[in-house]
Amino acid sequence: MKQREMARLDALQRVQAFFSIDAPELARVRASASKAELDQTIAVLRGLAADQSAAVVESTSRTRLKDELRERLRQEYLRPIAAIRAENVYRTPELPEFRLPPKNLSDGEFVAMATAMGDAAERHPALLAREGLPADFVAQLRAALAALSSAMVGRSMAAVGRTGATVGIRVELSRARVLVNVLDALMQQQVRGRPELLEAWNDAKRVKAKRGRTKGN
Repeated sequence: MKQREMARLDALQRVQAFFSIDAPELARVRASASKAELDQTIAVLRGLAADQSAAVVESTSRTRLKDELRERLRQEYLRPIAAIRAENVYRTPELPEFRLPPKNLSDGEFVAMATAMGDAAERHPALLAREGLPADFVAQLRAALAALSSAMVGRSMAAVGRTGATVGIRVELSRARVLVNVLDALMQQQVRGRPELLEAWNDAKRVKAKRGRTKGN
């Protein structure tokens, strides 16, 4: 969650704790429909915050795996193909002129290029064998490519989960703001003769944000 969102959730939880004060003036507000709905909203927010945090961890893990698989494919399979093509540029001119994909290539472009290089290599098994590559080299390349594609899908799914939780948090915080405004109106009416309670209430509902961000934004 963003730091501001965490501060708003903290304020909501202070509001929730405020109603545990044993004061008869709070009874009607405590029993109101808005208070019950606020409790439910806070519970939902806690769950969404946990979901968002888990999605961040999952996305980070999936990204690391994707990057590792991509570099392995690049070094163990695409580099040999590019090197063999450079070595045999005159003897096998029909082999497309492939170069090792740069590291800054997008994932989509990388997969497309790796697929094309695998297809080209598959059409020249004798050349691969002459250079000492195993008979199942292209099959290994395709398996590595499939593993990379799977990791990319997993990373995308984690990102979707993170986005969903983030949107949910914003929606629930907006709902909570409305509910606190209702409770504030009730408080002003019910405890106007208890300035100390009003002061405590105002402090509880105040958002005390700090600069910066926490993980999960």
